[in-house]
Amino acid sequence: MEEEFKAMRLSFTEDSAGERSPLVQSTEATSNVNYNSRHDHKLPLQLKAAYGLGHVFNDISAAMWFSYTLLFLQTVIGMEPALSGAMLLIGQLADGMATPVVGVLADRVGSRKSWHITGSILVVITFPTLFAPCVGCTDTNPKSTSWLMALYYALLIIIFQAGWAVVQISHLALIPDLTATQQGRSELTAIRYTASVCSSVAVYLITWSVFHATKGTGLDKIGPNDAFKFRDVVIVGSIIGLITNSLFHFGLRKVNIYTINSLIIDHESPMRCRMFNYLRSPKLFQVALVYVTSRLFLTISLVYMPLYLNETLSKETELIASVPLVCYLSSFIASLAIKYFNNLYGSKMSYLCGVLISISGCIWIRYGMIQEYLLICIYGVAILLGAGSSITMVSSLCITADFIGQRTESGASVYGIVTFADKVLNGVAVMIIED
Repeated sequence: MEEEFKAMRLSFTEDSAGERSPLVQSTEATSNVNYNSRHDHKLPLQLKAAYGLGHVFNDISAAMWFSYTLLFLQTVIGMEPALSGAMLLIGQLADGMATPVVGVLADRVGSRKSWHITGSILVVITFPTLFAPCVGCTDTNPKSTSWLMALYYALLIIIFQAGWAVVQISHLALIPDLTATQQGRSELTAIRYTASVCSSVAVYLITWSVFHATKGTGLDKIGPNDAFKFRDVVIVGSIIGLITNSLFHFGLRKVNIYTINSLIIDHESPMRCRMFNYLRSPKLFQVALVYVTSRLFLTISLVYMPLYLNETLSKETELIASVPLVCYLSSFIASLAIKYFNNLYGSKMSYLCGVLISISGCIWIRYGMIQEYLLICIYGVAILLGAGSSITMVSSLCITADFIGQRTESGASVYGIVTFADKVLNGVAVMIIED
Protein backbone atom coordinates (compact mmCIF):
# COMPACT_ATOMS: atom_id res chain seq x y z
CA MET A 1 0.00 0.00 0.00
CA GLU A 2 2.84 2.38 0.85
CA GLU A 3 4.42 1.81 -2.58
CA GLU A 4 1.07 2.64 -4.21
CA PHE A 5 0.96 5.92 -2.29
CA LYS A 6 4.48 6.81 -3.46
CA ALA A 7 3.55 6.00 -7.05
CA MET A 8 0.46 8.19 -6.82
CA ARG A 9 2.44 11.10 -5.39
CA LEU A 10 5.07 10.66 -8.12
CA SER A 11 2.46 10.65 -10.89
CA PHE A 12 1.02 13.82 -9.42
CA THR A 13 4.30 15.76 -9.17
CA GLU A 14 5.40 14.68 -12.66
CA ASP A 15 2.24 16.05 -14.22
CA SER A 16 3.61 19.07 -16.12
CA ALA A 17 0.17 20.59 -16.56
CA GLY A 18 -0.28 20.63 -12.80
CA GLU A 19 -3.59 18.76 -13.03
CA ARG A 20 -4.91 16.54 -10.25
CA SER A 21 -6.58 13.90 -12.38
CA PRO A 22 -4.06 11.05 -11.82
CA LEU A 23 -4.20 11.59 -8.07
CA VAL A 24 -7.98 11.79 -7.93
CA GLN A 25 -8.35 8.57 -9.91
CA SER A 26 -5.98 6.76 -7.57
CA THR A 27 -7.77 8.12 -4.54
CA GLU A 28 -11.10 6.90 -5.90
CA ALA A 29 -9.70 3.43 -6.28
CA THR A 30 -8.48 3.44 -2.70
CA SER A 31 -11.42 4.96 -0.84
CA ASN A 32 -14.39 4.13 -3.12
CA VAL A 33 -15.47 7.79 -2.87
CA ASN A 34 -15.09 10.51 -5.50
CA TYR A 35 -13.06 13.09 -3.64
CA ASN A 36 -13.19 15.67 -6.38
CA SER A 37 -15.87 16.87 -3.95
CA ARG A 38 -13.12 17.93 -1.57
CA HIS A 39 -12.56 20.85 -3.93
CA ASP A 40 -16.31 21.21 -4.46
CA HIS A 41 -18.50 22.52 -1.66
CA LYS A 42 -21.31 20.10 -2.58
CA LEU A 43 -20.42 17.27 -0.23
CA PRO A 44 -22.52 14.08 -0.29
CA LEU A 45 -25.55 14.26 1.97
CA GLN A 46 -24.61 10.98 3.68
CA LEU A 47 -21.17 12.39 4.50
CA LYS A 48 -22.58 15.60 5.97
CA ALA A 49 -25.20 13.77 8.02
CA ALA A 50 -22.66 11.26 9.35
CA TYR A 51 -20.19 14.01 10.21
CA GLY A 52 -22.85 15.92 12.14
CA LEU A 53 -23.48 12.89 14.37
CA GLY A 54 -19.82 12.34 15.25
CA HIS A 55 -19.69 14.82 18.12
CA VAL A 56 -23.16 14.33 19.60
CA PHE A 57 -22.00 12.19 22.55
CA ASN A 58 -19.35 14.78 23.37
CA ASP A 59 -21.94 17.54 23.17
CA ILE A 60 -24.36 15.68 25.44
CA SER A 61 -21.68 15.07 28.04
CA ALA A 62 -20.42 18.66 27.70
CA ALA A 63 -23.91 20.07 28.28
CA MET A 64 -24.16 18.02 31.47
CA TRP A 65 -20.59 18.87 32.49
CA PHE A 66 -20.87 22.63 32.14
CA SER A 67 -24.51 23.05 33.17
CA TYR A 68 -24.88 20.63 36.06
CA THR A 69 -21.48 19.62 37.48
CA LEU A 70 -21.25 22.43 40.03
CA LEU A 71 -24.95 22.08 40.84
CA PHE A 72 -24.62 18.31 41.36
CA LEU A 73 -21.42 18.43 43.40
CA GLN A 74 -22.57 21.26 45.66
CA THR A 75 -26.26 20.47 46.21
CA VAL A 76 -26.47 16.69 45.77
CA ILE A 77 -23.04 15.45 46.89
CA GLY A 78 -22.54 18.25 49.43
CA MET A 79 -19.09 19.30 48.26
CA GLU A 80 -17.77 22.71 49.31
CA PRO A 81 -18.02 25.43 46.61
CA ALA A 82 -14.24 25.95 46.48
CA LEU A 83 -13.63 22.20 46.15
CA SER A 84 -16.30 21.79 43.48
CA GLY A 85 -14.73 24.70 41.60
CA ALA A 86 -11.39 22.91 41.89
CA MET A 87 -12.97 19.82 40.30
CA LEU A 88 -14.05 21.89 37.31
CA LEU A 89 -10.58 23.44 37.11
CA ILE A 90 -8.95 19.98 37.21
CA GLY A 91 -11.19 18.89 34.37
CA GLN A 92 -10.36 21.91 32.25
CA LEU A 93 -6.63 21.57 32.95
CA ALA A 94 -6.72 17.88 32.01
CA ASP A 95 -8.61 18.73 28.84
CA GLY A 96 -6.25 21.60 28.09
CA MET A 97 -3.10 19.53 28.53
CA ALA A 98 -4.50 16.60 26.56
CA THR A 99 -5.64 18.75 23.65
CA PRO A 100 -2.26 19.80 22.14
CA VAL A 101 -0.76 16.36 22.80
CA VAL A 102 -3.65 14.69 21.01
CA GLY A 103 -3.42 17.27 18.23
CA VAL A 104 0.22 16.45 17.50
CA LEU A 105 -0.19 12.67 17.83
CA ALA A 106 -3.38 12.55 15.74
CA ASP A 107 -1.49 14.11 12.81
CA ARG A 108 1.27 11.51 13.05
CA VAL A 109 -0.25 8.25 14.29
CA GLY A 110 -3.34 6.40 13.14
CA SER A 111 -6.48 7.70 11.48
CA ARG A 112 -9.05 10.25 12.60
CA LYS A 113 -11.64 7.51 13.07
CA SER A 114 -9.44 5.31 15.26
CA TRP A 115 -8.71 8.28 17.54
CA HIS A 116 -12.42 9.04 17.66
CA ILE A 117 -13.24 5.49 18.76
CA THR A 118 -10.56 5.55 21.48
CA GLY A 119 -11.85 8.79 22.95
CA SER A 120 -15.46 7.62 22.81
CA ILE A 121 -14.62 4.53 24.86
CA LEU A 122 -13.06 6.67 27.61
CA VAL A 123 -16.09 8.98 27.65
CA VAL A 124 -18.69 6.22 27.84
CA ILE A 125 -16.86 4.54 30.74
CA THR A 126 -16.50 7.66 32.90
CA PHE A 127 -19.42 9.94 32.01
CA PRO A 128 -22.18 7.99 33.83
CA THR A 129 -20.10 7.75 37.02
CA LEU A 130 -19.52 11.52 37.22
CA PHE A 131 -23.17 12.10 38.12
CA ALA A 132 -23.46 9.29 40.64
CA PRO A 133 -22.64 9.19 44.39
CA CYS A 134 -19.04 8.46 45.31
CA VAL A 135 -18.38 4.73 45.60
CA GLY A 136 -16.71 3.85 48.91
CA CYS A 137 -16.98 7.33 50.44
CA THR A 138 -18.58 6.12 53.68
CA ASP A 139 -15.92 7.10 56.23
CA THR A 140 -17.38 8.47 59.46
CA ASN A 141 -14.76 11.23 59.52
CA PRO A 142 -16.17 14.10 57.41
CA LYS A 143 -12.73 15.52 56.63
CA SER A 144 -11.29 12.25 55.30
CA THR A 145 -14.52 11.58 53.41
CA SER A 146 -14.26 14.98 51.75
CA TRP A 147 -10.74 14.30 50.49
CA LEU A 148 -11.57 10.76 49.42
CA MET A 149 -14.52 12.12 47.49
CA ALA A 150 -12.31 14.77 45.87
CA LEU A 151 -9.73 12.17 44.77
CA TYR A 152 -12.47 9.89 43.44
CA TYR A 153 -14.11 12.53 41.28
CA ALA A 154 -10.78 14.06 40.23
CA LEU A 155 -9.61 10.72 38.78
CA LEU A 156 -12.87 10.20 36.91
CA ILE A 157 -12.80 13.77 35.61
CA ILE A 158 -9.22 13.48 34.30
CA ILE A 159 -10.01 10.30 32.34
CA PHE A 160 -13.29 11.75 31.08
CA GLN A 161 -11.69 14.99 29.89
CA ALA A 162 -8.82 13.18 28.18
CA GLY A 163 -11.30 11.07 26.23
CA TRP A 164 -13.40 14.13 25.47
CA ALA A 165 -10.36 15.95 24.05
CA VAL A 166 -9.49 13.00 21.80
CA VAL A 167 -12.98 12.97 20.28
CA GLN A 168 -13.10 16.75 19.91
CA ILE A 169 -9.76 17.12 18.12
CA SER A 170 -10.22 14.12 15.82
CA HIS A 171 -13.68 15.35 14.83
CA LEU A 172 -12.61 18.97 14.26
CA ALA A 173 -9.64 17.84 12.17
CA LEU A 174 -12.02 16.11 9.77
CA ILE A 175 -13.39 19.47 8.54
CA PRO A 176 -10.36 20.53 6.47
CA ASP A 177 -9.77 16.88 5.54
CA LEU A 178 -13.19 16.53 3.92
CA THR A 179 -13.41 19.80 1.99
CA ALA A 180 -10.97 22.43 0.75
CA THR A 181 -13.46 25.23 0.06
CA GLN A 182 -14.50 27.95 2.49
CA GLN A 183 -18.16 27.34 1.72
CA GLY A 184 -17.83 23.61 2.33
CA ARG A 185 -16.02 24.16 5.62
CA SER A 186 -18.61 26.73 6.71
CA GLU A 187 -21.31 24.18 5.94
CA LEU A 188 -19.65 21.39 7.92
CA THR A 189 -18.96 23.76 10.81
CA ALA A 190 -22.58 24.92 10.83
CA ILE A 191 -23.76 21.29 10.72
CA ARG A 192 -21.43 20.44 13.59
CA TYR A 193 -22.67 23.32 15.70
CA THR A 194 -26.30 22.64 14.83
CA ALA A 195 -25.83 19.06 15.99
CA SER A 196 -24.21 20.41 19.14
CA VAL A 197 -27.17 22.67 19.82
CA CYS A 198 -29.63 19.83 19.17
CA SER A 199 -27.67 17.64 21.59
CA SER A 200 -27.82 20.28 24.29
CA VAL A 201 -31.52 20.83 23.64
CA ALA A 202 -32.03 17.09 24.03
CA VAL A 203 -30.19 17.16 27.38
CA TYR A 204 -32.38 19.97 28.70
CA LEU A 205 -35.55 18.31 27.41
CA ILE A 206 -34.58 15.07 29.13
CA THR A 207 -33.69 16.96 32.31
CA TRP A 208 -36.96 18.89 32.27
CA SER A 209 -38.92 15.67 31.67
CA VAL A 210 -37.21 13.85 34.53
CA PHE A 211 -37.58 16.71 37.01
CA HIS A 212 -41.17 17.38 35.94
CA ALA A 213 -42.15 13.70 36.18
CA THR A 214 -40.64 13.45 39.67
CA LYS A 215 -41.99 16.79 40.85
CA GLY A 216 -43.08 16.69 44.47
CA THR A 217 -40.63 13.96 45.46
CA GLY A 218 -38.30 16.44 47.15
CA LEU A 219 -37.89 20.02 48.31
CA ASP A 220 -38.20 23.11 46.14
CA LYS A 221 -34.43 23.34 45.96
CA ILE A 222 -32.33 20.51 44.58
CA GLY A 223 -30.68 18.34 47.24
CA PRO A 224 -29.21 14.88 48.00
CA ASN A 225 -32.56 13.18 47.38
CA ASP A 226 -32.38 14.21 43.71
CA ALA A 227 -29.35 12.04 42.88
CA PHE A 228 -31.50 9.49 41.02
CA LYS A 229 -32.78 12.23 38.71
CA PHE A 230 -29.29 13.07 37.49
CA ARG A 231 -28.58 9.34 37.09
CA ASP A 232 -31.61 8.90 34.84
CA VAL A 233 -30.66 11.89 32.68
CA VAL A 234 -27.11 10.58 32.21
CA ILE A 235 -28.27 7.07 31.29
CA VAL A 236 -30.62 8.35 28.59
CA GLY A 237 -27.94 10.72 27.27
CA SER A 238 -25.36 7.92 27.11
CA ILE A 239 -27.70 5.69 25.11
CA ILE A 240 -28.32 8.48 22.60
CA GLY A 241 -24.57 9.13 22.37
CA LEU A 242 -23.73 5.50 21.68
CA ILE A 243 -26.32 5.33 18.90
CA THR A 244 -25.09 8.51 17.18
CA ASN A 245 -21.45 7.42 17.42
CA SER A 246 -22.34 4.14 15.75
CA LEU A 247 -24.15 5.98 12.95
CA PHE A 248 -21.15 8.30 12.51
CA HIS A 249 -18.72 5.44 11.93
CA PHE A 250 -21.25 3.57 9.79
CA GLY A 251 -21.74 6.65 7.59
CA LEU A 252 -17.99 7.09 7.11
CA ARG A 253 -17.22 3.39 6.77
CA LYS A 254 -16.14 3.73 3.11
CA VAL A 255 -14.15 6.89 3.67
CA ASN A 256 -10.45 6.29 4.30
CA ILE A 257 -9.62 9.61 5.95
CA TYR A 258 -6.02 8.56 6.57
CA THR A 259 -5.58 7.92 2.83
CA ILE A 260 -7.18 11.22 1.87
CA ASN A 261 -5.11 13.09 4.42
CA SER A 262 -1.90 11.53 3.11
CA LEU A 263 -2.60 11.96 -0.60
CA ILE A 264 -4.47 15.19 -1.24
CA ILE A 265 -1.73 17.75 -0.84
CA ASP A 266 -0.51 20.64 -2.94
CA HIS A 267 2.73 19.74 -4.69
CA GLU A 268 4.22 23.14 -3.96
CA SER A 269 3.69 22.66 -0.20
CA PRO A 270 5.87 20.54 2.13
CA MET A 271 4.55 17.13 3.11
CA ARG A 272 4.18 18.08 6.79
CA CYS A 273 4.00 21.62 8.16
CA ARG A 274 6.20 21.93 11.23
CA MET A 275 4.73 23.09 14.50
CA PHE A 276 7.16 25.97 15.01
CA ASN A 277 5.97 27.57 11.77
CA TYR A 278 2.53 27.87 13.30
CA LEU A 279 3.85 29.13 16.61
CA ARG A 280 5.77 31.88 14.80
CA SER A 281 2.62 33.09 13.08
CA PRO A 282 0.91 36.09 14.77
CA LYS A 283 -2.31 35.10 13.05
CA LEU A 284 -2.44 31.87 15.06
CA PHE A 285 -2.66 33.84 18.30
CA GLN A 286 -5.34 36.09 16.81
CA VAL A 287 -7.35 33.02 15.82
CA ALA A 288 -6.83 31.53 19.29
CA LEU A 289 -8.01 34.76 20.95
CA VAL A 290 -11.20 34.77 18.88
CA TYR A 291 -11.93 31.15 19.76
CA VAL A 292 -11.04 31.50 23.46
CA THR A 293 -13.26 34.52 24.05
CA SER A 294 -16.17 32.77 22.32
CA ARG A 295 -15.78 29.66 24.45
CA LEU A 296 -15.30 31.62 27.67
CA PHE A 297 -18.54 33.53 27.15
CA LEU A 298 -20.44 30.33 26.36
CA THR A 299 -18.95 28.34 29.25
CA ILE A 300 -19.56 30.90 32.00
CA SER A 301 -23.17 31.27 30.84
CA LEU A 302 -23.70 27.50 30.93
CA VAL A 303 -22.02 26.91 34.28
CA TYR A 304 -23.75 29.57 36.33
CA MET A 305 -27.21 29.74 34.78
CA PRO A 306 -28.56 26.63 36.64
CA LEU A 307 -26.95 27.71 39.93
CA TYR A 308 -28.45 31.19 39.61
CA LEU A 309 -31.90 29.79 38.85
CA ASN A 310 -31.77 27.28 41.72
CA GLU A 311 -30.87 30.01 44.21
CA THR A 312 -33.12 32.85 43.01
CA LEU A 313 -36.15 31.05 41.54
CA SER A 314 -36.18 27.84 43.56
CA LYS A 315 -39.96 27.25 43.51
CA GLU A 316 -39.79 25.53 40.13
CA THR A 317 -36.84 23.15 39.80
CA GLU A 318 -37.71 22.57 36.12
CA LEU A 319 -36.36 26.06 35.41
CA ILE A 320 -32.81 24.68 35.55
CA ALA A 321 -33.74 22.88 32.33
CA SER A 322 -36.34 25.14 30.67
CA VAL A 323 -34.27 28.36 30.69
CA PRO A 324 -31.13 26.71 29.22
CA LEU A 325 -33.48 25.00 26.76
CA VAL A 326 -34.74 28.37 25.51
CA CYS A 327 -31.12 29.51 25.28
CA TYR A 328 -30.23 26.56 23.08
CA LEU A 329 -33.33 26.83 20.92
CA SER A 330 -32.18 30.36 20.18
CA SER A 331 -28.72 28.94 19.41
CA PHE A 332 -30.26 26.38 17.08
CA ILE A 333 -32.12 28.99 15.05
CA ALA A 334 -29.02 31.18 14.86
CA SER A 335 -26.83 28.25 13.77
CA LEU A 336 -29.19 27.55 10.86
CA ALA A 337 -28.99 31.14 9.65
CA ILE A 338 -25.29 31.74 10.20
CA LYS A 339 -24.20 29.50 7.30
CA TYR A 340 -25.91 31.79 4.79
CA PHE A 341 -24.68 34.94 6.53
CA ASN A 342 -21.10 33.59 6.44
CA ASN A 343 -21.35 32.92 2.71
CA LEU A 344 -22.61 36.46 2.04
CA TYR A 345 -20.52 38.57 4.41
CA GLY A 346 -17.72 36.33 5.66
CA SER A 347 -16.81 34.86 9.03
CA LYS A 348 -15.38 38.07 10.51
CA MET A 349 -18.54 40.10 9.97
CA SER A 350 -20.60 37.24 11.38
CA TYR A 351 -18.39 37.15 14.46
CA LEU A 352 -18.86 40.90 14.99
CA CYS A 353 -22.65 40.52 14.85
CA GLY A 354 -22.48 37.69 17.40
CA VAL A 355 -20.37 39.84 19.73
CA LEU A 356 -22.89 42.70 19.57
CA ILE A 357 -25.80 40.37 20.36
CA SER A 358 -23.88 38.84 23.29
CA ILE A 359 -23.02 42.26 24.71
CA SER A 360 -26.69 43.24 24.45
CA GLY A 361 -27.59 40.25 26.63
CA CYS A 362 -24.97 41.23 29.21
CA ILE A 363 -26.25 44.82 29.34
CA TRP A 364 -29.79 43.50 29.89
CA ILE A 365 -28.58 41.36 32.81
CA ARG A 366 -26.83 44.33 34.39
CA TYR A 367 -29.41 47.07 33.90
CA GLY A 368 -32.71 45.62 32.68
CA MET A 369 -33.74 42.89 35.16
CA ILE A 370 -37.11 44.23 36.34
CA GLN A 371 -38.17 42.36 39.49
CA GLU A 372 -41.88 42.31 38.59
CA TYR A 373 -41.10 40.68 35.25
CA LEU A 374 -38.03 38.74 36.33
CA LEU A 375 -39.03 35.46 34.67
CA ILE A 376 -39.77 37.16 31.34
CA CYS A 377 -36.47 39.02 31.53
CA ILE A 378 -34.57 35.79 32.22
CA TYR A 379 -36.05 34.13 29.13
CA GLY A 380 -35.27 37.24 27.05
CA VAL A 381 -31.66 37.23 28.21
CA ALA A 382 -31.44 33.49 27.47
CA ILE A 383 -32.50 34.16 23.86
CA LEU A 384 -29.81 36.81 23.37
CA LEU A 385 -27.08 34.77 25.05
CA GLY A 386 -27.98 31.70 23.01
CA ALA A 387 -28.00 33.49 19.66
CA GLY A 388 -24.82 35.44 20.41
CA SER A 389 -22.82 32.43 21.59
CA SER A 390 -23.96 30.36 18.61
CA ILE A 391 -22.91 32.96 16.06
CA THR A 392 -19.53 33.63 17.68
CA MET A 393 -18.71 29.93 18.08
CA VAL A 394 -19.55 28.98 14.48
CA SER A 395 -17.70 32.01 13.13
CA SER A 396 -14.60 31.34 15.25
CA LEU A 397 -14.46 27.73 14.04
CA CYS A 398 -14.79 28.89 10.43
CA ILE A 399 -11.96 31.38 10.97
CA THR A 400 -9.81 28.56 12.39
CA ALA A 401 -10.57 26.27 9.44
CA ASP A 402 -9.71 29.08 7.01
CA PHE A 403 -6.40 29.59 8.81
CA ILE A 404 -5.54 25.92 8.28
CA GLY A 405 -6.35 26.27 4.58
CA GLN A 406 -4.84 23.53 2.44
CA ARG A 407 -2.45 22.37 5.20
CA THR A 408 -4.86 19.69 6.38
CA GLU A 409 -2.07 17.33 7.43
CA SER A 410 -1.52 19.59 10.45
CA GLY A 411 -5.16 20.38 11.14
CA ALA A 412 -5.35 18.49 14.43
CA SER A 413 -2.22 20.26 15.69
CA VAL A 414 -3.71 23.68 14.99
CA TYR A 415 -6.98 22.83 16.72
CA GLY A 416 -4.98 21.48 19.65
CA ILE A 417 -3.07 24.75 20.02
CA VAL A 418 -6.15 26.94 19.59
CA THR A 419 -8.27 25.06 22.13
CA PHE A 420 -5.52 24.69 24.74
CA ALA A 421 -5.89 28.21 26.17
CA ASP A 422 -9.67 27.88 26.04
CA LYS A 423 -9.73 24.86 28.35
CA VAL A 424 -7.30 26.31 30.88
CA LEU A 425 -8.80 29.81 31.03
CA ASN A 426 -12.33 28.47 31.45
CA GLY A 427 -11.27 26.40 34.44
CA VAL A 428 -9.32 29.27 35.99
CA ALA A 429 -12.28 31.63 35.52
CA VAL A 430 -14.66 29.28 37.35
CA MET A 431 -12.14 28.73 40.15
CA ILE A 432 -11.73 32.49 40.62
CA ILE A 433 -15.49 33.01 40.76
CA GLU A 434 -15.97 30.15 43.26
CA ASP A 435 -13.28 31.55 45.56
